[in-house]
Amino acid sequence: MIKGDECRPELETSSENNFVELGGSWRAPFYEMTICFQKPLGQDEAGTCDVQKRSSPLFNRVVRVEENGEAEGEFQGRLYVLPKGSCFMTDRLHTCS
Repeated sequence: MIKGDECRPELETSSENNFVELGGSWRAPFYEMTICFQKPLGQDEAGTCDVQKRSSPLFNRVVRVEENGEAEGEFQGRLYVLPKGSCFMTDRLHTCS
C-alpha cells in the first residue's frame, strides 16, 4: 500500500460504485480518477515515502501501472488497488435508444 496521508481520503461506507452505470451516464467524460504511486526514490530517513499523484479521465483511456510498486486509484472517496504491471481500458458505454 502507498504510504502518505495525502493519498488517504476519508472513505465512505455507502454502496459501491457501479462503473457500468457510470460509464453510460452523460457525465462519464467528466469523471476523473486520481492515481497515487510511490516515486522511485523510495523512503526518506524519516521512513516516509515520496508520493506522486496525478488525475486523469476515468473513461475512454488506458490505465497502465509501470512504477516500482502497486498504485492506488481514488474515485468518489473510494480507493482501488492497481497492481504493478497492470493495464486496463475503461471505456464509456454507448447505449442505443
